[in-house]
Amino acid sequence: MCMVCLCMLFPFSLISVLFLKVGEKVKMTRMMMVLCMMMVAMGLAGAKNYNELEHNALCNLMKAALHKWNQIKGKEPANPLKKALEKTLFGKDDGGKIEDLKGVLTQDYEKVQGKLPLRLQWCGLPKEGDTGENNQRWPGHSATHDLFCLCTTGQEGYPFNVVGSGNSPATKLCGQPKDALGGGSDGWDSKHRPGETEHGKDQMTATWSSVTQKCLVEDSNGKGLNEALAAFLGKLEKKKPEGKHTDRYQLGEGNADEYPCSGNIKICVMYYNTTRANYPMPWWTELQSALAAEENKSQPTPREHPQKKDEKKLQIWIPKTPPPQMPPPAALKSAPQTSQRQKKNPKISLIHSTLREQRPP
Repeated sequence: MCMVCLCMLFPFSLISVLFLKVGEKVKMTRMMMVLCMMMVAMGLAGAKNYNELEHNALCNLMKAALHKWNQIKGKEPANPLKKALEKTLFGKDDGGKIEDLKGVLTQDYEKVQGKLPLRLQWCGLPKEGDTGENNQRWPGHSATHDLFCLCTTGQEGYPFNVVGSGNSPATKLCGQPKDALGGGSDGWDSKHRPGETEHGKDQMTATWSSVTQKCLVEDSNGKGLNEALAAFLGKLEKKKPEGKHTDRYQLGEGNADEYPCSGNIKICVMYYNTTRANYPMPWWTELQSALAAEENKSQPTPREHPQKKDEKKLQIWIPKTPPPQMPPPAALKSAPQTSQRQKKNPKISLIHSTLREQRPP
């Protein structure tokens, strides 16, 4: 019996109290009030907003990325930040239209070889070998895809099928109640069901419109791109190695076993951040690198001290060739008594000779 129903029965219980003695009436009334309050409190405590913080961080990052992309989308295609933002939003670095993502559930999530894609492959395992041969999506493909993995209900409607908290009206997934995410008892999981190719499609479609599209809105007043990326990275939880996969980072609810984020009590995204294997790196690694390069380009050149700057100016005027050699002092003292002019003019020589003879002894 639900807690609300029990509390509704409280007035009828009071009628039975009337037939008790006065002291017993007071005692019984108090006990029933305490019991009702405890049951309501238990119901509120059991309610949970699954993946709330992870959703908020990723959604804010998508809004900041869209705002930045709208500012620079006119730049050349080879611009690293432009390519990284397009990978973040569209899963490819050659652009796209936001309007296409704001429409109905994209065709990539429709039937793949006659059935819906398995959640384990698209949200939990890296794209490699035969596992990812026919996959149009994989964990880390784009922020848009990862949000879809994070916020679509799982097997048999998890987490809304959890006994106790799941049945509470206050239970949410990514901030949305059960009805907004498709309702019912189905969900997107990794279970093979022969003949049930449409299993969970209603929940996938509802999540795309109730969650994904709301995060594809430009927010110029929200967090900056660097701040939003840092907040998102802060929600990643490093997991223990599993087999050959060493660098694993999880976003969202669920155990990190060998079959992570499958939709069976595992509503999450598992990232594989390593270059040792032959599969794509997560979108956020490229965004990290592009933002770091952009920040280095915007750093001003350090200014020189004015004194050093003046010294450099003075050095420009220093002649590179050595100055002409001056005659030694001895040569100046022993200058010849006659010059070339005296030799050419005998009258001048005669005057000099006469003056020397008339000089007193």
